[in-house]
Amino acid sequence: MRADGPQLRNLAGLYEKGHLRPVIDTTFPFAQTVDAISHVDAGKVRAGKVVITHN
Repeated sequence: MRADGPQLRNLAGLYEKGHLRPVIDTTFPFAQTVDAISHVDAGKVRAGKVVITHN
């Protein structure tokens, strides 16, 4: 799969309709960025993404 204009427009449309939802494994506040990286490096992510939030 290569990112190109038509594919990205199609994916954006699917997301806007609620057909695509990101899978989030864990969320960390910005102050715990080092912990988030350690979490990933330790192989603790089972499925989804690690998200760093900014409050």
